Amino acid sequence: MDRLRNKSGPMSEAQREVAKSIILDVLSRTNIKQAAIEAAGIRRDTLLDWIAIGYITQKELQEAYEQYQDMLRGEIVKRTFIGVPKPLVANGRLVYDRDGRQVSINHIDTRLLTELAKRHLPEWQIPDKVDITTHQDYSGIPSQYILVIDVRELTPAEYQILAKIAQAIDDRKVGIVESNITLIPPEIMGRK
Repeated sequence: MDRLRNKSGPMSEAQREVAKSIILDVLSRTNIKQAAIEAAGIRRDTLLDWIAIGYITQKELQEAYEQYQDMLRGEIVKRTFIGVPKPLVANGRLVYDRDGRQVSINHIDTRLLTELAKRHLPEWQIPDKVDITTHQDYSGIPSQYILVIDVRELTPAEYQILAKIAQAIDDRKVGIVESNITLIPPEIMGRK
């Protein structure tokens, strides 16, 4: 795109409006100032001046940023639930349909799905606070009875089960014998 700046002097009002529109549009799609000023054909100091004097307002910049966030949300939903088309390969060759078009399958990003689950589903959330007491001194406990578990390797559900077991052990130590906590579901223990 040709630079909007006049070689003979400052930009006209129409050129400034076009440049402002381009800047806000590019920011709403990339959130990268350098890309916006290059697309608009202006210099960085011009953009900063326009922001400083209020020609481009903080409200307009915030709206562009919110559009950018919505675009990211849409892309995450697309990649997580709909998937991204990937070419279908069989025996090392691309697969084509009867009309000669390349066949593709939607590849879903399970990593993104897992991250969304951790953020929104309570059973997938990793607790901020660890309630299991750790002991460095195992004196008096025979080695065959010591169990060391790296909790970073556990799923959230497994972690919750261990936390309940640890709580039941602590309750017994202080004299609480009966508890309403079900540690392991009966079907796992072979009971119905």
